[in-house]
Amino acid sequence: MAEELKQHVAAAIRAARRAKGLTQEQLAGQVERTPESLSNIERGKALPSIDTLMALSVALGVTPASLLPVDTNAFRRSQSTLRKEQEIMQMIHAMDESTLEIAKIQLSALRNVRT
Repeated sequence: MAEELKQHVAAAIRAARRAKGLTQEQLAGQVERTPESLSNIERGKALPSIDTLMALSVALGVTPASLLPVDTNAFRRSQSTLRKEQEIMQMIHAMDESTLEIAKIQLSALRNVRT
C-alpha cells in the first residue's frame, strides 16, 4: 500500500506543478527543497514530509487533501490514470462557474458514451 500511496502523491504533485507551468527546479526553490528531493517525490521514490506537503500545497495553490488519495480505490488505478485524474482536477479548480457548468454537462454526456 505504501508504494501505491507514493505513486498517487507523485502523480498529484507532478500534475499540479505542470498545471502551474513550473519546472521542478522552480517549485523546489519555492518550497526550499533540492530539485533532487522533489524529483524523488515526483517519481514516487519518496513521500514528502508533512512540512513539505504543506509547502507544496501552498506553492501549487491546492489543498493538501488534493495531493492525497480520497479513497482506497485510488490504490487500484494505474499511475497513468491517476495522473489524468489529477490533471483534470487541476483544470476543474481553475474554471469559473459558467465554464464549470459546461464541463459538468460534457462530462455527463461522456459518462453515457459506450466504448
